[in-house]
Amino acid sequence: MPVDPASRAPSVLLIAGAYHPEISASGLQCQAVAAALRGRARFSVLVTAVNSTLAPDEVIDEVPVSRVIVDVRSRFSKAAASAQLVSRLAQMRSTLDLIHVHGLSQKNVPVALMARAIGKPIVLTLHTSGQDEPQVAAAQGSLARWAFDSARLVLPVSPNLVRRCEEGGVDASAVRLTPNGSALLRPTTALASGASCNGRNGIL
Repeated sequence: MPVDPASRAPSVLLIAGAYHPEISASGLQCQAVAAALRGRARFSVLVTAVNSTLAPDEVIDEVPVSRVIVDVRSRFSKAAASAQLVSRLAQMRSTLDLIHVHGLSQKNVPVALMARAIGKPIVLTLHTSGQDEPQVAAAQGSLARWAFDSARLVLPVSPNLVRRCEEGGVDASAVRLTPNGSALLRPTTALASGASCNGRNGIL
């Protein structure tokens, strides 16, 4: 019996700050790329949300979306959200090939710890100068910098972010300038598919 090509498509979990109907730059990019590369990879999305009326799980444009509700004014809520992120990742572990994290936030540390525990590689996209930089991670402490450095690939969207990675001591072989959304996920899908690896780079 022929094997459905979609069944061999790698499974990529996109982690961002918000997703439709809430708006974030990374969420919009995830949504666009998931649509553009439909069939080449099986995408799912895990995000935080501030609107408590949104469903914790739904399907948007054929993409499963899971939300963790957080009150950004509450330290307790933030801590609870981190625990929920870990729980969600644990539930998804058997279906994931790769985790693609967008930007730096409090999500990075619990996601990196869980990715290490379940043996899944991370791709990290850097969107915003002055925020998504290794120097910012280092200023937040050794664990935050470790989470940054745990990424198999680091994908800055601008030359300035590439420069900041160089200045911050990030392994140059792990850094790929990816200025547009479609190019952004090509290395992700290749890595998830088990492309040839070379150290932290993940792709030859």
